[in-house]
Amino acid sequence: MDLNHYFNMKLNIGDLVKLKIACLGNKIGTLGVVFNEYPAFEGDGMGVQIIFKNGDYDGFSPEEQSEFFEIVSIDNYPYDSYEFNNVMHVSRDFSNGYWNKILNL
Repeated sequence: MDLNHYFNMKLNIGDLVKLKIACLGNKIGTLGVVFNEYPAFEGDGMGVQIIFKNGDYDGFSPEEQSEFFEIVSIDNYPYDSYEFNNVMHVSRDFSNGYWNKILNL
C-alpha cells in the first residue's frame, strides 16, 4: 500500500504519525497517535486529534494534517478501536500507560 496516497486521503483513529514540524513542545520526528476524528470546522473532510509522546494533544484540520505529519503506520490494533469520551479520559489513559507501546515510551 502506498502510505503517501493513503495519507493524502485522510487519517483515521489508530494511525501512527511523525511530526514534520515542531509542535506542542515536541521536536520534528516525534510520534503521535490519532485518537479522535471530528467534522472539519471549515470545508470538507475530517479533523483529527492526536496525542504525542509527551502526553500533549491537539486537533488538526485536514489541511494541517498534510502540513504537520508523515504517516508511519495505519490501523494499529487496539488503538484503531479507541473510543474517545473526553480529553480527561485521554489524559488518564496516557498516565495509566495505554499509549506506551505504540509511542515507544
